[in-house]
Amino acid sequence: MILNIYQFDCYKDFLIESIKKSPSGGRGMKRKIAEFVNCHTSFVSQVLSGEKDFSLEQSLKLSRFFSLNELETKFFLNLVNFSRSGDHELKDYYEQEKQALRLEGQRMENFLEVNVKLSLEEAAKYYSDSSFSLVRLACAFKNIRTAQDISIFLGMDLEKVEKILTFLLEKKILIDGSEGLVQSSRITHLEKDSPMINLHHRNWRMKALQKQEIPDDRDLFFTVPMSLATKDIEKVKLILQKAVKEIYALLGDSEDQSIACLNIDWFRVSREMEC
Repeated sequence: MILNIYQFDCYKDFLIESIKKSPSGGRGMKRKIAEFVNCHTSFVSQVLSGEKDFSLEQSLKLSRFFSLNELETKFFLNLVNFSRSGDHELKDYYEQEKQALRLEGQRMENFLEVNVKLSLEEAAKYYSDSSFSLVRLACAFKNIRTAQDISIFLGMDLEKVEKILTFLLEKKILIDGSEGLVQSSRITHLEKDSPMINLHHRNWRMKALQKQEIPDDRDLFFTVPMSLATKDIEKVKLILQKAVKEIYALLGDSEDQSIACLNIDWFRVSREMEC
């Protein structure tokens, strides 16, 4: 189950959807929740129906029950506080806090477990050429363990491969173990305000344009300009972010057989029209 908590304005709705999408389809979940937060099953039902609220202590336990990370837990507790608030001034306070937490949570680096921080000079080198990513990805394959293997597989000059490997090994993005070159568990990611971000996007979009010149029914290229309500622009963004998170979760159990690239663009083309 992967739910994007930041798309919810009510913690009860989040709980209801989480229960529905549990492996058991919701069967026995109220009882498990009741046992975990130390209350009666009837009280859980009353909360989900809107009659009552969980305490903050129970809510913190619930965040552990649903394996929320630190930022998601803050957002969940904010929703609980908003629901429990008794006057408009306090609700306004938690509403502003919710919007700030939502913006922070929607930053892509908070969706991914990023554990490689490159200096500006290192990032300029790594993201200047998509070959660095291709060499790293090639080392995921069981039968590719040497620079020569990578050179043949990617059709890349051996000397260039060796220079890239020197950098990737130094940053521990790759490991040269007893069985040869393998990927480490470390992930790199550029923040949206990085001076390298445009270059990184451009490199892989150029790859996409080049690939479109060689039609392949297995590929997907989709472009559609559209007009829609301003509020729905944000909803589409949340849907796409959820999809990215689901794709990353899928990668963990996916056998390495091919290298593919996902490019996503969702942006405003015009100013907002007043109704």
